[in-house]
Amino acid sequence: MNSQKITGLAVPTDGSDAATKYYADNTLIINTANINSIGVATSSVSLNGYKITNLADAASATDTLNL
Repeated sequence: MNSQKITGLAVPTDGSDAATKYYADNTLIINTANINSIGVATSSVSLNGYKITNLADAASATDTLNL
């Protein structure tokens, strides 16, 4: 493409639609999530059997424990 860019892409609505880098970096991808894009939980969250790993040590009584 001779260093040209595709611009003005709409939000993809189909699996074969093109997406911007921003959309891809900030949206849930297969088995991967940017935790900041999830938002505040309003119900239970399933990790589908996966574990949360690499937690920092708890700093207060309400922090999750890293066992």
